[in-house]
Amino acid sequence: MEYILKNGIVYDPANEVNGEKMDVMFKDGLIVDNVSADAKVLDVTDKIVMPAGVDPHAHVAGPKLVVGRLYRPEVQILKIRLRYCCRSSYASS
Repeated sequence: MEYILKNGIVYDPANEVNGEKMDVMFKDGLIVDNVSADAKVLDVTDKIVMPAGVDPHAHVAGPKLVVGRLYRPEVQILKIRLRYCCRSSYASS
C-alpha cells in the first residue's frame, strides 16, 4: 500500500529536517522518494509529522486502583494478623 502525507510539518533530527512543510511518501511501510499516482493521499496540513516509537508499557496503578486494593480479602486478613502480632510492648497510659 502506498501513502502520501500531504503538507505536514516534518521534524526528523536524523536527517536534519527541523519543522519544514513537506510531503512524506510511504510504500509498504517504508519512506520512499516516489510513489505511484494511485497512492492514498492523507491531508496532514499543519500537523506535525515525526518519527516515533510505540511504548508498550502502561501505568495502571492510579489512586482508585490503589484504594481498591485495600479491600481485597487477603489484605484484610493480613491487617487483622498484624494487629494481634505487632502490638506495642509499651503499656499505654
